[in-house]
Amino acid sequence: MHFDWIASPGNYDFYIKVQVKNYYCADNSNTLQSKTIEKTVLNGPITFTNGNSGHTTHSYTSQVVKPTCTEEGYTLYTCSECGASYKDNYVAANGHSWNDRDYVITVEPTCETPGEGGYRCFWCDAILPVTLASKGHSWNSGTVTTAATCEKSGVKTYTCTVCKTTKTETIAALGHSYKETKITGSCTQRPGTKYDCTRCGNSYTAWDEASWSSWSTEKPSGYTGGDIESATQYRYRDKDTTTSSSASIEGVKTYTCTACKQTRTEVIPALPITYTVSYDANGGSGAPASQTKTKDVALTLSSTKPTRTGYTFLGWAASKTATSAQYQPGGSYTANAAVTLYAVWKVNTYTVSYDANGGTGAPAAQSKTHGTALTLSSTKPTRTGYTFLGWAASKTATSAQYQPGGSYTANAPVTLYAVWKENAPTYATTLTVSSATASQGKEVSLNISLAGNPGIIGINFQITYDKTRLKLIGYTDGAMKDWSVGIGESEKAIWIDEAADVINGNILTLKFQVLDNAPDGLAEVTVTGFKAAALDESAVNANIVAGGVTVTSRIPGDVNDDGEVDIFDCVRLKKYLAGFNVTINASNADVNGDGEVDIFDCVRLKKYLAGMSVELK
Repeated sequence: MHFDWIASPGNYDFYIKVQVKNYYCADNSNTLQSKTIEKTVLNGPITFTNGNSGHTTHSYTSQVVKPTCTEEGYTLYTCSECGASYKDNYVAANGHSWNDRDYVITVEPTCETPGEGGYRCFWCDAILPVTLASKGHSWNSGTVTTAATCEKSGVKTYTCTVCKTTKTETIAALGHSYKETKITGSCTQRPGTKYDCTRCGNSYTAWDEASWSSWSTEKPSGYTGGDIESATQYRYRDKDTTTSSSASIEGVKTYTCTACKQTRTEVIPALPITYTVSYDANGGSGAPASQTKTKDVALTLSSTKPTRTGYTFLGWAASKTATSAQYQPGGSYTANAAVTLYAVWKVNTYTVSYDANGGTGAPAAQSKTHGTALTLSSTKPTRTGYTFLGWAASKTATSAQYQPGGSYTANAPVTLYAVWKENAPTYATTLTVSSATASQGKEVSLNISLAGNPGIIGINFQITYDKTRLKLIGYTDGAMKDWSVGIGESEKAIWIDEAADVINGNILTLKFQVLDNAPDGLAEVTVTGFKAAALDESAVNANIVAGGVTVTSRIPGDVNDDGEVDIFDCVRLKKYLAGFNVTINASNADVNGDGEVDIFDCVRLKKYLAGMSVELK
């Protein structure tokens, strides 16, 4: 190694570029492989002082390091001047040399678990691991821990002499060892063989069926027993019933052997005392069938329940008029007596509640009894700005189903809601549609009148009516002239007069045709969308009063059938009764309802037209 001269004293670093060839064993094998590594390393610093410019070449001593089983060998060179060193002359590691005679056990195996051990290396203390097999148990000859019997198996237990672990083995049951004893037959003894186990005492008897059959004559009358154990039960026959049984008293039956004449008696059980328990649905249906109760034995009553519309079944009682039950279906009857049990019923009730439906003062709820009409409360609720129409089962109803003080007959609970009609505002001006009565197929006129006119110069409205009963066919002007009405089209009416005259009374007459198939009843006629203008073009509001036509197939008193009852009808009837050739509506002419048209009808009609308090029927 060579250095240039240093110009001045100081500390200096110097570097060495080293190329190393490394030898090693791959994957713990003994096969050497090599790898060259080139590296630049810092090998300083070196301090130079005045009068000492440092050494320019190293003075190395060498030391040989031998390889081991796992480490490579090399020569170490060390500078005696500065201590710098490097390695060279690498020698590969020797690798292990396993000694198959030097075997080491690290964990001893047991009866059930394996052990651990291995072979030691010749050169070092490394060990090649080897698993040692478990030794297995060494069982002794065993001990009987539960002895076997004739019918049950036993148990034999074995113990390992090394680890004291135990195992068991089943000993088969021994089975019975029977000793036979013959049984000689006679009138009172059935022949056969008895078997007794000499070990456990178990025994049974095998009867000699062949011998028994040869002795039998006939089975006793009434015998219902099981296996026959005694010849007597076959050899005896009926003799006499010495005492008959009766209710609560036992009887006796005597039997005589046909071979040896020996007798025996048999008690005839007393007949039980019984009582009949009957059921009465008491206005309902589906009562259970009668039951029989034995004396001093509790009877479980039938679980069947009768039914009755509108009633709830409460149970049974011994009284037909009872209001509470003494017994329940499936319950117990213990009395020693016959009885008829009557169904006890409770009539169903239904709650009728009231809802003021936006108003106040609804009546308190009422209770309605099944099958009995309920008189509804006469209390009426109130609501500002509305008129109470009655009650209905729907909260949104617009017409009433029931009235205060009316009758509710349905057998069901209900909430009745108040039905309200909003009050129309009150104005100074009123438009009124008149009313009339007419029969099917007739024409009828209705007047539209005005009151409180402040000086209207124009009116426009829609004519609204029941088109299932009526048809608008014409119109005529009233006090207001030059109306325009859309007959058969829009059916709107309009009038304009800029004079602004104050006209009240009948302003327009509408003419309707009653349809031939119109049902009887009221056909309402009114106006909607009413608009009226004053001279200054301000709006004039009006109260609208609806009218209509009462459609009826018969108008009592309308003799001439023109839809009205007036003096012309009285004249027509008088002519008819006088024999003039005129036609009348005979049904309408019978105003007293006696089925005839005569002078009495004429008198009644005259009184009616004179304003007397009489009724046209």
